[in-house]
Amino acid sequence: GIGATRLAEELVTWIGRQGSDVAVAHCDPASSLMPYAPIAEWLRSPALRPRLAALARGRNPRLSEVARLLPELLAEHPNLPAPTPLAEDWQRQRFFEALAAPFLMTTRPLLLMVDDLHRCDRETLDWLDWLLRATPAAPLLVLGTARRDEIHDDHPLNGLRRALQELGRWHEVSLGPLSVVETAELAVGLAGRELTPCEARHLHYDSEGNPLFLVETLRAGLLTTSESLDADPDFSGPLCLLCPRRITPPSKVQAVIEQRLAQLSPAGRSLARVAAVIGRQFTLDILQQASGLDESAFVATVDELWRCGIVREQGAEGYDFSHDKLRAAAYAEVSPPQRRLIHRRVARALEEMKAFVPAVLAHHYEEAGDDERAAIFWLQAGDEARAVGAHVEADVCYHRAGAILQARGDHAGAGQAMMKLGMAHHAAFDFSAAEAAYAEGFDLLARQQAWQAAAGMASGQLATLRLARLIPRTLDPAADDGRDAWLIDQLFAGLVREGRDMTILPDVARDWQIEDGGPARDLGQRRPASAARARASSSAWRP
Repeated sequence: GIGATRLAEELVTWIGRQGSDVAVAHCDPASSLMPYAPIAEWLRSPALRPRLAALARGRNPRLSEVARLLPELLAEHPNLPAPTPLAEDWQRQRFFEALAAPFLMTTRPLLLMVDDLHRCDRETLDWLDWLLRATPAAPLLVLGTARRDEIHDDHPLNGLRRALQELGRWHEVSLGPLSVVETAELAVGLAGRELTPCEARHLHYDSEGNPLFLVETLRAGLLTTSESLDADPDFSGPLCLLCPRRITPPSKVQAVIEQRLAQLSPAGRSLARVAAVIGRQFTLDILQQASGLDESAFVATVDELWRCGIVREQGAEGYDFSHDKLRAAAYAEVSPPQRRLIHRRVARALEEMKAFVPAVLAHHYEEAGDDERAAIFWLQAGDEARAVGAHVEADVCYHRAGAILQARGDHAGAGQAMMKLGMAHHAAFDFSAAEAAYAEGFDLLARQQAWQAAAGMASGQLATLRLARLIPRTLDPAADDGRDAWLIDQLFAGLVREGRDMTILPDVARDWQIEDGGPARDLGQRRPASAARARASSSAWRP
């Protein structure tokens, strides 16, 4: 509540008036599980849309990479090829370069603001680090707000700060509490009159110089005037140096905010609670569907929240709370049974209107107690994170899905979640974590009857491999054959892996050997409970 967001927004407005392009993004508590969410919000802003259109007109192949974050581009441009999952480091570099194209394609100055940077995901910070290093001469300014007390030692923002400080491209403005004079200046616009020195001193003491507390105190009508002091003096506070009266001890911010909510009508307070469950930002369509109000009652109630300063407009179609403390206070008023009900309504509204991010929808379903739907969307969130190389977020999402499925007794589903997690770690070159995830996945899968039956199959049983094209020359995973590499990769992905010296080593497979009868591959799996051996023989190929 120190005023960082308001100060940044004033700068954004001023720079926009100078003729520069500006784009704004916000990070909420769920942002850390949504890879590249601020970049996607920037790209959807009015300032960046014309630049994307220019890429489309020029048939720039980078637009396909941008579609990883903006899937609607594939619908807008049917001939645009869909991007493939990010599996290699060079693909991530190409992805970063493609994302930078809309931001750097003109010489027009551009300001990018991101609010609550301490909640930002690691991938966005990595991209910003790359962007600001790779393009030092670009007419670009990135403006972020953050709470220092929420940035722990191993927070990825610290790495970005240190890297840019070394290059002289990081500048901090620390905001402290307002002085008595500054408090009086801010209060004049809200109170509609000049404050006496005594009133300013009392207000500064009450608010402790915190702009949020000061604004909410005035909006709640709690300004301590000279008349109220005469009528009800308080002798417990310290002496006011400007008058012989004693001043009121400072109230708590939470109490003032609760009093602000208490001033709303019952309908307004109820709608504020629904909005708080949705999150800091929301659209009117989602809010109305989740609230169950008819259109006329809904519009009147939203108008009340706006007039009272509880919510404000955010972009063309969105709204958000004027401060997160208001949202938190409204959310705290919701009882556990009501909270589950509202989360369920919000989840259904988001899903029906196809206006959701999988991680957000999974959170709402989990809070609503619908574990089945929550697991589905945690898996989807993990898949989307893995597709853009966001392995940290994928780890969180797959673990959440696995925990829910295992608690429900769905060992097969939990095992599949761990196998997907293993693939995410494998793509991130964290082979020890991948091996641990695979092992956990196999342990869970081995509890299923179908899996146990498969483990008891005769080792000599053959499976037929049918190919639509050419018969491969070799299936040797150690072979350097570009022609058959695509098939070898598909057959042996996860069974074997590439060592540091580019040699082929067993991964899930215990070992393999070449039989004398021809180019057959005989693989034994590591786990004793899964002792079946899979074979592929040239005699079984049927083109």
